Formats: sequence, structure tokens, C-alpha cells
Amino acid sequence: RVRERMINLTSKEFDILALLIANPKRVFTYELITDLVWKEDCDFYSRKAIHNHISKLRKKLRFEPDLPNYIESVAGIGYKFEPQGVVSPCGLAFCSIYSKSRICRKLRI
Repeated sequence: RVRERMINLTSKEFDILALLIANPKRVFTYELITDLVWKEDCDFYSRKAIHNHISKLRKKLRFEPDLPNYIESVAGIGYKFEPQGVVSPCGLAFCSIYSKSRICRKLRI
């Protein structure tokens, strides 16, 4: 949810967002995202796929102009999550979304 609005994500969008949110401010390279989300080696197609998923995620998370850009590009390297006022389901500013080896799919931003 973003400002109490339900945001529908594909499984890959969710996996990428979960990875970034679980590690706020950490820069993930294209190669690392490909390895952790797709479980395969990175090539040109994978970079393009990651870019497309990130682009769609940004549009879904920033449906109002006053919302911050949570996912930042790091030129030539990859992406990172900036927890600007993020509130997790547990009420903390941000926390790990992994709980008992299951991903909480009710993330609130």
C-alpha cells in the first residue's frame, strides 16, 4: 500500500522491491539483482528487464507528484532504496520484510 492505496505488483516487481527494501540505501548492481531475483547470469537482456521492472515500479509507487522517488538509480551500477518516510506493517520507519522465511506481501509505504 502507498498512502492506503493498494498497489498491484507482478511477482518480479515484488521480488525486486522486497530485495531493495530489505536492504535500504545499499546499492545493488544489475548483476546482483539478476542473480538474486532471476537466479541466472546477467546479460544485456537482463539489464533491460531490470530497467523495465524498475521503471514500472517507480510509476506504481509514485502515483501522486508529491510522493518521493523511493528507488534511486546509481549511474552505471544499479539501484538502491531510499526509505523516505516509509512505514512498514510493524509500524517502524522501515524494517526487514522477511519474517519466518516468508515475505510479507502487505508492505505499506
